[in-house]
Amino acid sequence: MLALSPEPPHAFLAKMELKDDLSTEDRVAVADGWWDVAKREKVGKRTIRARAAHWYKQALPSLRGIAMDRVLKRLAEIEGSTDTVEAVDLLKVLSEVKINREWQLQSGVLRSPNAVSQITIPYVPPKEYHLRVVLERKSGKDLFSVVVP
Repeated sequence: MLALSPEPPHAFLAKMELKDDLSTEDRVAVADGWWDVAKREKVGKRTIRARAAHWYKQALPSLRGIAMDRVLKRLAEIEGSTDTVEAVDLLKVLSEVKINREWQLQSGVLRSPNAVSQITIPYVPPKEYHLRVVLERKSGKDLFSVVVP
C-alpha cells in the first residue's frame, strides 16, 4: 500500500487520496504531487501520470480561469505524452509465426476448439505495459488465464 511507502512523496500523496472530503484545491494538489513525482521517476512514469490525470479530472468540473487552463494543459500533455508505448497487436505477431494445431487465426480472431489448450505468443513486452484481452466463451466453464512476464 502506497500510504505505507518509505518514499515520502508517495506516502503523503497516497494518504491524501484516502481522505473522503478532498476539496477541489486538495485534488489539484494531489494531482500536482503525482505530476512532480512522475517528473523525477525513471520507471512508472505513465502509471504515475495516469494517477495525476485521475485527480485533475476529479477537480476539473469545479475549476475556472487560469487554474482550469493549467489543468487542461497538463491533461493534454499527459494524453499526448511520448513516454507512452505504441500498442502492439499480438494477433498480428501470431500471424507471422506458425500456430500449433490447437489454435486457428482467421480474420483477426484467435480460436481454439479444445476445452484445454495453451498458446505462447513470441513477444517480449517492455518493462511497463497494459494488456487488453477480449474474450468470448462459446462453450464450457473452464478457467481462462493469461500468464505474462
